[in-house]
Amino acid sequence: MKLKFPDEASAPTDALPEYESPPVVETSIGVQFEGLEGFQSLHAASFWERIRDKYVRLEERPPLDPAFETFGPRSAPLGVPELQMIQAPIQPRFFFISEDDSELVQLQKDRLFFNWRKRPGAEEYPRYVHVREKIESLFQMLRDWSRDEGLGKPRPTQCEAIYVNIIPLVDSAGEACGLSYVFPWLVGMMGTTEDGVFKFRRVLQNQSGIPVARLHVSLEYGTEEESRRSARLNLHVRGHPAEQTFNKSLEMIDAEREIIVRTFTEITSKEAHMMWERQK
Repeated sequence: MKLKFPDEASAPTDALPEYESPPVVETSIGVQFEGLEGFQSLHAASFWERIRDKYVRLEERPPLDPAFETFGPRSAPLGVPELQMIQAPIQPRFFFISEDDSELVQLQKDRLFFNWRKRPGAEEYPRYVHVREKIESLFQMLRDWSRDEGLGKPRPTQCEAIYVNIIPLVDSAGEACGLSYVFPWLVGMMGTTEDGVFKFRRVLQNQSGIPVARLHVSLEYGTEEESRRSARLNLHVRGHPAEQTFNKSLEMIDAEREIIVRTFTEITSKEAHMMWERQK
């Protein structure tokens, strides 16, 4: 499967860029699903038992609200207050965390995600093939667990890939530089701004030209406590799989990750690519 932007005639076919030392500090891939009507918080304990040898610590977090990428005219005006009637207890989101804190599995009634996080002692990004193998194994585990617990059959509705990059604003000599050294499309900004945020979204189509996903880009920059300036670049793609299966979800996540890598390369400079040791 391939994704493309509406102003592209077809999806790129050239080799995907690779970096020896990318500035990525966290990745998250996974699915939102429906079908586990019988899920209760206590069921999370039996899921944890299946992965507890690797993910030794448990944390409870507030659940994420359902999120869907929709296309076409809005069904309601922006900014209209909405009163929600809560008819059942709010079920938390569970984090199952590895001993070195670099990997975690997120589970809630309608979501399953795998995260890698840069941590001391586990600073090298393990590459996408490793992250993909993890989520593929977790998908199979979710199917088996939900069947064994009599919870129903999970049906994926949205797939997501998220890459978080922390980029020090220094040049190849280690000297402080402006944003435009890394992000050349900001070259028109004169002087040094204290901090800021840039955000934009782009619709993504499948190979038949049908909108199926959306790219969200967020660039934040400012000064850290150590008086070092850095930028945080978030690249997030969310969309619905061609079919409500985990195999099609993996295909969608692969396509989303490709969009993220190509976008990262397109919006950053050749000088920055050299610092990150671009291979292709």
